[in-house]
Amino acid sequence: MLDRPIFVVGCPRSGTTLVQCILSASSQAFSLPETHFFSYVLPELGLAADTPLSPDALRQARALLEGEADLPDLGEFWNHIESPITALDLFTRIVEHFRPAAGLRAIEKTPLHVMCLDLIGSLFPDASFVNVVRDPVDTVSSLLGVPWAASRSVLSNAQRWTDAVLGAEAFARVQPRRIRTAVYEHLVSHPEPETRALCEFVNIQFEPSMLEEFGAQARRNVGRSETWKRDVGRGVLLNRSGVWRSRMTPGQAWLVAQATGPLRREYGYVQGASARPGSIARAMLDEAQVRFEEARGTGLLGAARHAGTVLRAVTAT
Repeated sequence: MLDRPIFVVGCPRSGTTLVQCILSASSQAFSLPETHFFSYVLPELGLAADTPLSPDALRQARALLEGEADLPDLGEFWNHIESPITALDLFTRIVEHFRPAAGLRAIEKTPLHVMCLDLIGSLFPDASFVNVVRDPVDTVSSLLGVPWAASRSVLSNAQRWTDAVLGAEAFARVQPRRIRTAVYEHLVSHPEPETRALCEFVNIQFEPSMLEEFGAQARRNVGRSETWKRDVGRGVLLNRSGVWRSRMTPGQAWLVAQATGPLRREYGYVQGASARPGSIARAMLDEAQVRFEEARGTGLLGAARHAGTVLRAVTAT
């Protein structure tokens, strides 16, 4: 069983990789590539975490981890894994496979594990969680630019941000001492005090080198094909606030701000995204078309209803 593991979670493209790499630059910790274990692999297996894996289930787990999850560098790992082994033991063995030295705290970063906090928290009673939040307008603009995005709808991605934030808040209401939110904009603007606070929370010693050597950690834990994470690999803290301006129209930004409304303001994002009526109208028409096309599999009526939900963003408060 892992000793006091640290899970970094949040909406994808919120800065989770940066937080992962800063923390794992500590001499007391290490990290590994995203496992997607609890958000993808375990649900696809359709098994409880304590269920022994049959040979067929173990082969399926391998295919999932090496396929859609794209977990690299397992190499000879599978030669030492045999049934029966539980799903939880498999996850633990994967983490141990990447451990560079004994005694180091494990940091696992899979953003969408934010939707699995209750499960992970019950399986690892001594685990702590760092939830990363970033302005949804910038987050959505970044999600629109990655090749693995499940949707090109700005409102669907705004809902993804909302679901992640609400998932973390729900866990925090029940176990507030086990989770801390790191606001991306605060971290990049005030890196030392914010990192010190995170270190205190997860109970590792702050080391100035953590803010100097996190780029090397990115090169260890980020795949070569993950070009959208290249900024972290450069080892330079960049404030990307307002990056949406080069990626979305003002009308699209307005839609995201409207859709995330009070929850966005709760995290200090009080400045609205202004846009001319014409830009808003164009964004709404484009959004309706995207949502219609992505929902065509539900039939024309279902697709039309899905496209029509764009109007909700106009009345969001």
